[in-house]
Amino acid sequence: MKKELNLSLDVYSPRWGRNDTYNLSFDREGISISNQSNAFSTSAKKDEFGYFSWTGYKDTLEKNSLMTIFANDSIYAPSIIPFAIESAWQSWIDGTPDDVISQAIIELFDWISLTAENKPSSDYWVGIF
Repeated sequence: MKKELNLSLDVYSPRWGRNDTYNLSFDREGISISNQSNAFSTSAKKDEFGYFSWTGYKDTLEKNSLMTIFANDSIYAPSIIPFAIESAWQSWIDGTPDDVISQAIIELFDWISLTAENKPSSDYWVGIF
């Protein structure tokens, strides 16, 4: 039985102009993600109906707490990210090897980083991104 999968993932933060580290953890109960200082964190667990419920930093019905953490660092990640992480967790629970899941999550976070690095940067967009 799998116990836990932990990854440290770097994502470019336009707010700071450098990479920030995000810590991701899968366990039998669900998903946890925090930034490098652990000042902002979120977790996801399945409810009694089998749907994921995210809770944590500035969680609202309109905005997923993971996406709010990213936005705090001026990272405007594609909206599919929480679902993609949920899918990876379910695959891990179902027996996909740790190394396969780890590589998939690294690829996903690399994509988030590239999205953040390639944001519009002309003078017109200053203050928006």
